[in-house]
Amino acid sequence: MKINNSASSGYSQWQLYYQHALGLKVWPTKCYEFWLILQQLLYLVKPQTIVELGAGRSTNYIAEYVHKFGGVFVSFEQHLYYYLKLNLAFKLSFLPRGLVRYAPLKGDWYEEQSIRKNLRAIKAIDFLFLDGPTTASRGQRDSKMFWEIMTPLLKDVKMIIVDDVHRPQEDALARRLEEMFHLKRYEMSSICDHTRIAILVAPDAAEKIKLLPDFLQKCLDVR
Repeated sequence: MKINNSASSGYSQWQLYYQHALGLKVWPTKCYEFWLILQQLLYLVKPQTIVELGAGRSTNYIAEYVHKFGGVFVSFEQHLYYYLKLNLAFKLSFLPRGLVRYAPLKGDWYEEQSIRKNLRAIKAIDFLFLDGPTTASRGQRDSKMFWEIMTPLLKDVKMIIVDDVHRPQEDALARRLEEMFHLKRYEMSSICDHTRIAILVAPDAAEKIKLLPDFLQKCLDVR
């Protein structure tokens, strides 16, 4: 069953857009099979340093993984309300608090000081989950600041997930990362047929894809 976020549910599209831009409303964009794949890839690849741009449901799965297997995890969220809500949810779920850091937008990306301060102790990123800034705002994921701050930390990256690659801008970002770090690209459709997610993996991590159950491998398209 799909969740109806249309105007017929009592909200106009502009109301939904405004609420999402403020972080008051979040709509689902990923199918159930994606969450199964994410959990299994975390277990199989076992990244030790994880950074997420744009917190969400994925944050909970990654937090569970880090709580079980250890490692460093930092998630950045641009919406103050959602940042507070997520950290409260972790507390109520007996998960480590402080994993989600507030990073408001400044210009076309996150505030540089917030990002640099919270990444100061990180020398290299194993796994990057790229789902922000959200497009319901002025933020751009392929900002110059992204390439300046993040790419030096990705020299030994094992896995990058880029959401919304059905959009030309996000697709170009994923392709550039794929070429820059010699990654293999898989894609899958999300809850809406036109929405797609790219999973970029290093050669050794690509071998782990073969260990996924057949029904999950069938969800992935090799690009």
